[in-house]
Amino acid sequence: MTGSERDALLAEIADLTKALTGLTCGGSEFFSRKGDRYVADISACVAWVRRRDRNAHNRHLDEVYKRHALEKVLASYRASSLKQEPEP
Repeated sequence: MTGSERDALLAEIADLTKALTGLTCGGSEFFSRKGDRYVADISACVAWVRRRDRNAHNRHLDEVYKRHALEKVLASYRASSLKQEPEP
């Protein structure tokens, strides 16, 4: 491997590290030391991103369930108010 090839690989690693760690909240727990450099701890980053996505999905589902419950309450209210005779 030539020096320029090595430099290109190191630059690519640096770019990938920035991209991967940019998906996290940041912090030293997302890095590991490799020789004289720090690089992204891939497993820690991936685990954090997956957990974040799973939590966001669960929050979304919770909101959907709440909306469906409120729609049922509203439909029930509308149905009961239509059955009542209007007062003179």
